[in-house]
Amino acid sequence: MAAAAPGGLHLDASRQDAGATARLPRRPRGRYPRRAVSRRIHPFIAAAPVAWLADHGGLPEGVDGGQLHSPDGVPVETQRRLLEEVAARGGEAALLTLAGALGGATDQPLLFVMLNSRSVDDFLDKEQRFNRFFHSDHRVRVLERAERRVVLEHHGERDTPARVESLYVLGIHLEMFGLLGCQELSFALADSSEPTRRLQRGTGLELPAGGCARWRIGWERFTPRREPMPGLDELLLAQAAPRDLAEDDSVAGRVERIVAGDLAHRWTLGEVAAALHTSGRTLQRELSQADTSFSRVLDRIRVQSAARMLRDPARSVTEVGYVCGFSDGAHFSRRFKAHMGAPPASWRKAQH
Repeated sequence: MAAAAPGGLHLDASRQDAGATARLPRRPRGRYPRRAVSRRIHPFIAAAPVAWLADHGGLPEGVDGGQLHSPDGVPVETQRRLLEEVAARGGEAALLTLAGALGGATDQPLLFVMLNSRSVDDFLDKEQRFNRFFHSDHRVRVLERAERRVVLEHHGERDTPARVESLYVLGIHLEMFGLLGCQELSFALADSSEPTRRLQRGTGLELPAGGCARWRIGWERFTPRREPMPGLDELLLAQAAPRDLAEDDSVAGRVERIVAGDLAHRWTLGEVAAALHTSGRTLQRELSQADTSFSRVLDRIRVQSAARMLRDPARSVTEVGYVCGFSDGAHFSRRFKAHMGAPPASWRKAQH
């Protein structure tokens, strides 16, 4: 995303009260459920090392430039080689700053989704859903989260991520947290030879030896600073909130206007009720009197928005489902078919 979520992230769905810390047990290695995982990195995530190498001597010999721009993504092995080359030319500290180039990719809906987050918790929840949609082998999970810190772990379902991969994914998180509004960010490599040493990104940074797959990330304060993304705001918010929705003053229309501001957020009845300055019970009663429900309103706005986005052939079905807030690919296909009479891919073909 622009600065976006790493190529596959697995994060806990629990929510904590401010200041509370959640400690999640680690799942033993080798006991993951058997399922298909992707050995490819989303093209958006792969773009940063490619851009850095282009400015620092070019791609390493033997790398096929054509496969770096495939909509299906970049093979994990190729991504690893690119990151190793970045470290060889610019030092490991360069891996932590690569994600700075992603923040300028204002044509990326995935970036919009991530940066359109109200908090670090919101961002982490969206990463979890990203993981369910894209099924990447290498993921990040939350081990602890509190008011001004998180502990994250980068791991693989088939193999252990290389050091360069973990440092790059750490850099993506640091970049994203900073863009969201985390100030005075620092981190520690919990499995390294200096697990308590607080570090900050910067050129010339010497990283401690040892493991680097587990990170303690902290910040002094959080001030949301979501900034407009020229082009994307107009595209995605217009997709979600057509003109007739803006003029609809029914209770369902008012709910849809709130949800349309961030389709990818995991909305609750209480959150929307608070935004409308009413109680959850009152909102639920008003929706019932209008012969609808909160879940049906969410369903409708998401399916309608997905149908508009699917008309753009540049957007993959998976990307559309994720951006519009569905839980995973199966949920997207099931709900879209229930409303539109056909699964997303089939419906898209029928429109052309």
